[in-house]
Amino acid sequence: MPWKETCPVDQRVRFIAAIQEDPKGNFARLCASFGISRSKGYKWLTRYRELGPAGLEDQKPVARSCPHRTPDAVIDRVVAIRKKHPYDGPKKLRRRLLEREPELAVPAASTIGDILDKYGLIRPRRMRLRVPPNPSPLDPCVEPNDVWCVDFKGHFALRDGTRCHPLTITDGATRYLIKCEARGGETHAEVLPHFELAFREFGIPRRIRSDNGAPFATKTLGGLSRLSVWWICTETTRA
Repeated sequence: MPWKETCPVDQRVRFIAAIQEDPKGNFARLCASFGISRSKGYKWLTRYRELGPAGLEDQKPVARSCPHRTPDAVIDRVVAIRKKHPYDGPKKLRRRLLEREPELAVPAASTIGDILDKYGLIRPRRMRLRVPPNPSPLDPCVEPNDVWCVDFKGHFALRDGTRCHPLTITDGATRYLIKCEARGGETHAEVLPHFELAFREFGIPRRIRSDNGAPFATKTLGGLSRLSVWWICTETTRA
């Protein structure tokens, strides 16, 4: 029989109190008087001795097993293929596993994403620089070197697993392609030498137009980056 409907915790307290009043009494008879089995009585007695009165409170059930848990061998394969292809997402990784190891019980793409997140294999998305739109029109480009336009034209993977970041510099008036360089990243160190070479070969433009991404702009006051400050200093030195 279960505990009486009054209050299970109060019944357990009375049960423990009855044991303490007569520690050498008949335990089976005492359990029967409270309408519980001996195993149930030993359970609450053990919890009281280990946790005190708090052990008599109801506790949330804890699952001892998870039948649909992804096997460790599958998790190891997901982690290994992610390290081999660090730029592939869960869907591409799942497709690779299905093609290479058809005998493997490959989990769903959502499960693969959870595995990558658990093991710290997902790169956080970079915050984009938000600036208010400029209502004024762009300055006209009438003559060469009035305005240079600089940008990174996306990036793509190479056969050796690295990525190529194409840097382009064009003249706004003539649309002449001043520079088109394959770089290993979009950093100040990757860009600066090519601007130095372009300035020496074509001169210094009056203005340089870019987007708000690195390394052309930052989230600092005025949106200036190391590269944009260097542009200003170079123009000032020429003047």
